[in-house]
Amino acid sequence: MRLRLFALAIVLSCYGCAAPRAGERGAFLSGSDHLYRNYAGLAEAARLESACGGCSADAAAQCRLEETVQRVAAVSRQQGTFDFRILRSTAANAYSLPGPRIYLTQGLYERLERDDLLAAAVAHEIAHLEAGDSRRQRRGPQDGLEREIEADRRAAELLAAAGLAPKAMLDLLAEIREELRAADYEERCARLSFEAQLMQPAQRARPPAAIAAA
Repeated sequence: MRLRLFALAIVLSCYGCAAPRAGERGAFLSGSDHLYRNYAGLAEAARLESACGGCSADAAAQCRLEETVQRVAAVSRQQGTFDFRILRSTAANAYSLPGPRIYLTQGLYERLERDDLLAAAVAHEIAHLEAGDSRRQRRGPQDGLEREIEADRRAAELLAAAGLAPKAMLDLLAEIREELRAADYEERCARLSFEAQLMQPAQRARPPAAIAAA
């Protein structure tokens, strides 16, 4: 089964966020094109869910996922209403599909005990959707790595815009370090660390009651 998906580089370091093809390890649209991609995304979603044993029935986990990432989704440029789901797979990975749909595997979800890491993982996938990476042919390992680096940068930007610390993207890379190729991990962290330091979380307005009590 060949799945043309984009996933967080947990098991992929230089091939970008593509989901496994046979023999391999494991978008921003408008108008009629968006409608076509949405239907294509439904077909891919059905195949992905089938390959991963379906979606989790853990209502508490689903609620935490949706509540945690809504702030990031609200500041993205991606069209449409996001559909977030947890797959029953024990492998640590994440996928993004037209719709827009974002999946985290149970294996990844359970590793991300901090909410900001969960938000960072989803922000990374949103960045791939915004860039239309699922529609662009990869031109080799270096191209895949550059896409990951750009998705890391954009994810940090989304976190900052949502009032979260952009450093969470660096912490996410550290959390999955053992899954990445050493050279790619170092390159991604080096490229991201400087920019993340320049980003400041957006100030979120406090409720009137909190202001009055201050």
